[in-house]
Amino acid sequence: MIAGCLSITLTPTLLANLPTPAEGMVAYASNARKNGEGVGSGTGCLVFYDGSNWIAVDTGATAAA
Repeated sequence: MIAGCLSITLTPTLLANLPTPAEGMVAYASNARKNGEGVGSGTGCLVFYDGSNWIAVDTGATAAA
């Protein structure tokens, strides 16, 4: 449990350029699509690696650019 305030900074990275993942990794994919954004129009979102795919935190779906 973390009590208090915690600040982290994630370097914006294109989805295709995210590092080789390990389960539980968190990243900011700068071109990933939020819910409602069209193909090629992603404005970025927080993603995590579930052991198989990068998952967009806003939808729970596999992250896509």
